Amino acid sequence: MDRLRVAVLFIMAMVITGVIGYHALEGYTWLEALYMTVITLSTVGFQEVRPLSAPPRGLWRPGRGDGGGDQAPFRRNDFSPLH
Repeated sequence: MDRLRVAVLFIMAMVITGVIGYHALEGYTWLEALYMTVITLSTVGFQEVRPLSAPPRGLWRPGRGDGGGDQAPFRRNDFSPLH
């Protein structure tokens, strides 16, 4: 149960941070910021509510599974038994 609680808290922290970030950096409404956070974290990648400015676009990539360092070890094949 402790691991589940940590996982839920981690996801909640990421969503809250994303919403605040989109609201503060991009000037999105709270609802737009929540939408953008959900599609970014889930890597669904529907259209942005409006185009992102250049600096924040780079800030959001690490949170996504396709652009950040979270999958880097699995892309390099260093851990493959067939390597």
